Amino acid sequence: MPALPNRRKWEAALRREFVNTGRRYLQRLVELMGTPPNPDNIPASFWRGLGSDLRTRFEPVLQEIYLESVQQMMEATTVAIDGTLPNEAAATWAKSYSFKLVSQINMTTQQRLQDIIHSFFQKRGMTVGDIRKLIQPQVDDLIVTMRDGTTRLLTSAQRAKLIATTEVTRASVEGEKAIIAQIEDAGIEMVPIWETQQDAKVCPICRPRQGKEQGDGWTDPPPAHPGCFCHLRYEPRSMRNQNR
Repeated sequence: MPALPNRRKWEAALRREFVNTGRRYLQRLVELMGTPPNPDNIPASFWRGLGSDLRTRFEPVLQEIYLESVQQMMEATTVAIDGTLPNEAAATWAKSYSFKLVSQINMTTQQRLQDIIHSFFQKRGMTVGDIRKLIQPQVDDLIVTMRDGTTRLLTSAQRAKLIATTEVTRASVEGEKAIIAQIEDAGIEMVPIWETQQDAKVCPICRPRQGKEQGDGWTDPPPAHPGCFCHLRYEPRSMRNQNR
């Protein structure tokens, strides 16, 4: 299936929720750490509250992406599909996955805080105001493995963009799988085939997978890495065998 036509809209929505939620919690975070700042002063309830807030905002967006992918897939198939089944599946998946995603975000943020405070104690004379300025752009920073295999420290805005791109890809693929399951229940075996952007930006991880079916160089569907734009195309097994 081709990439979502509204992909940019969904990425913008996830970026906006991520950045705005982080900003709302920043002042409280600084206050809780105290003077001198100590991340151990931040109670578990703070992280639970942040996680709950992020999930509340991420979950409906992920669910809508999933359902848009479902609708696009339904329009592309001639097999009779029960359009009501994916609704419950979308809600279940979005709820489960948003919890996992937010847990990863919180864990990374807490580790980053430890690094920032360690820097505070190394630089004598820093004020709480200095700490706030240091935390604001960096509290959501993340070291990630990029497409070319190198590692990079991302700013909070870059991290928000990376998360949005990755999770739009994931939700879209999950929606497709819901329809493929119904098609296969009808007795038609479908073959997932990896599709890249097929341009100069395609990374070394995904380039070798272009046009290959599952099991031939790849197992897990996109996203293959943070910021992955790839998607899957599906062909009936019988048609693919005839074309060989």
